[in-house]
Amino acid sequence: MIDYAVCCCQGQRSYNEDRVGISTEQGDCATFVLADGLGGHGMGDIASSLAVECSLSCAEDTGNKGNALLCDCFERAQSSILKKQNELDAEQKMKTTMVLLRIEKNKAYFGYIGDSRLYHFSSRGWKRLTMDHSVPQLLVSTGEIKESEIRHHPDRNKLLRVLGVEWETPRYSINPKPVPVKRGDGFLLCSDGFWEYILEEEMTGFYKKEQNAQHWLEKMKELVEKRGEAAQENADNFSAIAIRIV
Repeated sequence: MIDYAVCCCQGQRSYNEDRVGISTEQGDCATFVLADGLGGHGMGDIASSLAVECSLSCAEDTGNKGNALLCDCFERAQSSILKKQNELDAEQKMKTTMVLLRIEKNKAYFGYIGDSRLYHFSSRGWKRLTMDHSVPQLLVSTGEIKESEIRHHPDRNKLLRVLGVEWETPRYSINPKPVPVKRGDGFLLCSDGFWEYILEEEMTGFYKKEQNAQHWLEKMKELVEKRGEAAQENADNFSAIAIRIV
């Protein structure tokens, strides 16, 4: 059985550009999607809403499975956002990240674009399955900064890939092989407004202590809110989907 919990919070911003969505099916199959809109002035939330709506529509209508379904989700979302940009003359104001997780019984498929993340938790510990499409992550790959410096890097909000920018070839990333899933495993999809204020070791600590997805997410959310308020800055929207296989 798939146990899950969701949060999508405005933070200290005047509007919320984060969106989350879930589509469940019989037979321990489910699709989880999280998008973090960019653009402001009501445009980012249009992009993230379209991304989530298109992904859920694909999951429910196409009949595709695995990575084929994920590709359809990204392509349909990109097409829908570009069309809406043209309608509203908003080419530079309507973009979004997106991370997708598709669980099919004992296998998990995932894809992403931008810096919204997916983590996997198991008896062996935690693993970040996504790699930020951002300037700081690029600096990590070239050895200029350490992974631990991403959270507070001055360019952490500069993204290299998002939905809503025209491409000749797809810019999203899809893992070629599914991740094996077993009872007791956990997954966490989250936006940067969430992961910037909580360390992976803390996520894991709460995961080990709490026996269901709701309590696990509540503990993490409390810490994120506390640190966001203590930072005395315009804390970002934050969203997360916590999943446990029970």
